[in-house]
Amino acid sequence: MSSKIHNSIEVYADAACLIARDKLHAKILDLGEIMVGAATPKAIERLATDPDLIIETLRREVGGCGQYYELWLPRMMRAISSHIRKYSVDKAVAAVLWAIVDCAADGPTDKDWNEAREMESEVWAEIREAQE
Repeated sequence: MSSKIHNSIEVYADAACLIARDKLHAKILDLGEIMVGAATPKAIERLATDPDLIIETLRREVGGCGQYYELWLPRMMRAISSHIRKYSVDKAVAAVLWAIVDCAADGPTDKDWNEAREMESEVWAEIREAQE
């Protein structure tokens, strides 16, 4: 199963395709019927909601942003927010993701967002000034 899959619907669809492929191969080769064990759906569900895998992927996507935490933080906040919306992440996983950026379980407040935007703006102003 691809490690890039995070959406539980995509994980189930991928698993179903793999199972169907194996069943088709077994039928073509006349190997008999393939049975899917009861543990398979539990393993698939774990893959669909693995916060460590999500965190690792988001960190790779956001990158180090140079030496500037003030750039990394807003980018990571936006990446987490986008991931939660895109994949309809449950509350427990969302809380783990928000903890990465020291936010409450239900996400950043308006004040948090404003402070992050302000930090980012200040760094970009310093960068522009240094390049002049």
